[in-house]
Amino acid sequence: MLWFFGPYLAEVFVISRPTIGMTALVFLSRLQREVSSVKERLAAVEAKVDTLIETGQDMTGMEDLPQGVTRYAKSPEFTEQSIPEALRTSHLTGEGIWGKIVILEGRLRYRILEPQMREMELSPGTLGIVVPEIAHEVEAMGKVRFHVEFYR
Repeated sequence: MLWFFGPYLAEVFVISRPTIGMTALVFLSRLQREVSSVKERLAAVEAKVDTLIETGQDMTGMEDLPQGVTRYAKSPEFTEQSIPEALRTSHLTGEGIWGKIVILEGRLRYRILEPQMREMELSPGTLGIVVPEIAHEVEAMGKVRFHVEFYR
């Protein structure tokens, strides 16, 4: 159905029920693709966890990085006052990106949120190893200075 609008005779389409239905179908199709993508990512994370467990590596308490990774970046130094919100809330590194939390002074609580939550207290000489695609967060335990090194 067409409407003629003003002196310019512009065509304006009236949204009909079939159009709304088509829009809903497109939305549902996109949503299904997103759900599939999330399921694939979850399956990949679970497979990595299974591999680490099968090889005897406790990924939630790793003391060092795996062999063959190379440092490619380092964060600025953070203090208890300058820790970004993004680090204090659940976040993760990308595929194949490892992290090493290096404490220069004080203490930092490092929380690994999946597959099971685990907390550890980091201090100078105690590294926090960040496993790719595993949700984690940090929390200052008083005065602290630290940085994060990234490896792939």
